[in-house]
Amino acid sequence: SFNTTAILFITGSGSLAGVAIGPPLVDSRGGFEDAAGVARTFGILRSMFLLSSVGAVAGIAATLVRLGALEEGFAVTKLDPVLWWFASAVALVFGGCNAAMAANFGMNCSS
Repeated sequence: SFNTTAILFITGSGSLAGVAIGPPLVDSRGGFEDAAGVARTFGILRSMFLLSSVGAVAGIAATLVRLGALEEGFAVTKLDPVLWWFASAVALVFGGCNAAMAANFGMNCSS
């Protein structure tokens, strides 16, 4: 169904982007070899979690907007912009968390 396909695509694409971007970003900016690299890696992790937090807040806002529209009697369709706003927010959360997870595992496993 459309719903299952959309959920798999959104969570999968966000996760794939996070895993594809996180480790190379950490390796190019800091790495785990010395204390300075680990400190820069913590800064990158903070940015990744901030990105996920922004996605979470955007998802909550989209949900609240949707609830308000439903109370006013607006119908929800597949082309609803608030639905895609929410979907983008979920992808952002998955991407940020998976990028941070990959970086965090690398930092803990290399020490």
